[in-house]
Amino acid sequence: MKKTIYAILVFCLLLALSACQKPCEHTYTEEITVEASCTQVGTKTFTCSQCGDSYTEEIAMLAHTFGKATVTKKATCAETGEKSATCTVCDKTEVVETIDLAEHKYTSEVTTAATCTAEGVKTYTCSVCSDSYTKSISKASHSYTSKVTTAATCTDSGIKTLTCKDCGHSTTVKISAKGHNYSSKTTTSATCTSSGTKKYTCSDCGKTYDETISAKGHNWVNATCTKAKHCSNCGTTSGSELGHNFSSNNKCSRCGASPSAKISCPTTPTTISYYGYSGKYTSCEITKISTSLDYVGYDGLLDYEIIIEGKSTYNKDGNNQSTSMMIGYKLYDSDGIVVDSGTIYTESVAVGEKFRETKKVYDLTPGKTYKLVLLDLN
Repeated sequence: MKKTIYAILVFCLLLALSACQKPCEHTYTEEITVEASCTQVGTKTFTCSQCGDSYTEEIAMLAHTFGKATVTKKATCAETGEKSATCTVCDKTEVVETIDLAEHKYTSEVTTAATCTAEGVKTYTCSVCSDSYTKSISKASHSYTSKVTTAATCTDSGIKTLTCKDCGHSTTVKISAKGHNYSSKTTTSATCTSSGTKKYTCSDCGKTYDETISAKGHNWVNATCTKAKHCSNCGTTSGSELGHNFSSNNKCSRCGASPSAKISCPTTPTTISYYGYSGKYTSCEITKISTSLDYVGYDGLLDYEIIIEGKSTYNKDGNNQSTSMMIGYKLYDSDGIVVDSGTIYTESVAVGEKFRETKKVYDLTPGKTYKLVLLDLN
């Protein structure tokens, strides 16, 4: 009994002492007492370093560490698909991605054909899920045949009628007038100074009209040293040639030509006769006549040599004895004026004997044309 009373007194004393003490200001430290994983939650314990008071908190489970996802269910046009992956820690496999519905695989079929009067229908059907829809087909074009019901002319339009061979629908279109199909022909040629005429004729209806061709006008070519100003179309000339302008180097300052003239000679062979004092004559055959420029003076005038070659055909005595012969000549300019004349003497030649004689002609004008004429003294 006494022990019980003593214990009660001690307990009461402790209660009184406890009521007199100040409350503890906890200072907690934490410690993970159970590690969290992808299969279980963890535990974290908090303990007061002053009074030893403690409590716990739950640590959430960790997320799975999934490897590469693979298709475990293919998507169709009626049902979504799935991709799954396996955790590298706990080997748990889960669906990690949903695959969207696939597109429908449609095939099309014309269920109602279009005509030129009504629309048609095309039906599209999915070969996987069999759902379907339709689209209208536009009316077909008319299949026209055409016929010219009024022919077009050069000046008036025509009409073409179009008729659909399927439904009989018809319409008309205008045919433009053809216009004249003209061809032309020059009936009067134009010249440098006069106009001409060109006639146009339609090959379809025969209509005609005339067109004036303007005079061409002269196409003048400037004068040169040797040619007057002239029209290249009709040959009309104006003025005279300029003539060469020779300098001391015997070159023309305008055209660069060297002084020269042209001497046309008689056709060879030819026979020249000459009566002698006795009434008999001598004759010779001229086989070649040539000329050569011998000298050009500083005055710009030319000296030429006339070279005559031939053979005696008859002498004045009627025998083969040698005798001299005399050949007359005249030199004309392009205006027909005699600019030189005289005789060319041969040395004594026998019948059949060849000879070659020369005669110098002085002061010919460069660029001019001269004509040599041999005189038959028979």
